Amino acid sequence: MIPPATTVRLYVVGGASLTARDADVLDLGLANAQALTFTNVLTVNGSFPISPIGSFPVDGTSAAQITANNVGTPTFAVGSTRNLALDVRIPANGWQADALQRLAVQNLGSARPTDEVAGVEAWLDDGDGDFKPSADPRLGAMAFTGDRWDGRVGRSRTHGAALASDASRRGRWRLERRRRSHRQGAE
Repeated sequence: MIPPATTVRLYVVGGASLTARDADVLDLGLANAQALTFTNVLTVNGSFPISPIGSFPVDGTSAAQITANNVGTPTFAVGSTRNLALDVRIPANGWQADALQRLAVQNLGSARPTDEVAGVEAWLDDGDGDFKPSADPRLGAMAFTGDRWDGRVGRSRTHGAALASDASRRGRWRLERRRRSHRQGAE
C-alpha cells in the first residue's frame, strides 16, 4: 500500500545461478510502463527502460558447480595401485576456452600421507564417464607438500590439449591413490 502523497522505495535483489558462467552479465531494469501494475487505473509515462548505470558481471566458479561423483571402491587392498579415490567434474569457467592448471587435494581420512599412501596421481576422463587406466590419459603424479598433494596438471606436454576445455564440454578429473604394502612384524 502506498499512502497518498508519499513514495515507496523498492529493492530487487538477485544473484547468479549455478548455470551462470564467468563473464555472463546480469542487468535488471524496467523495460516499459507495462512493467508496473497498480490497483487504481493510472497512466505511467516517462522514458523507458529504467535501469541502473552499469551491469553486474559474473566472476568465478562456485564450489557448488563442481560435482563430486560417487566412488565405488569401498576398500583399498594393501599393496594395490590405481584405486579410484576422488572423481570430480569441473565445468569450464566461462564461454571461452579454459584450462585447469593446478589441482590440489587433501587426505580427509586417517591414512598417514607419507607412511600409508604410496602416491596420488591425476587422470583425465576420456569422455565415457568410467575410470579406466588403460584408456584414460594419466596427467601425472601429484607431489605431497606437507598438507596436500599438488599437481600442476596444466603443464602436461602430452595432454595439454586435453586439459583445455571449451565452453560446452565439462572435464572430469580423477584421482587414484596407491597404498604402500606393509608387513606385520617387519623390522
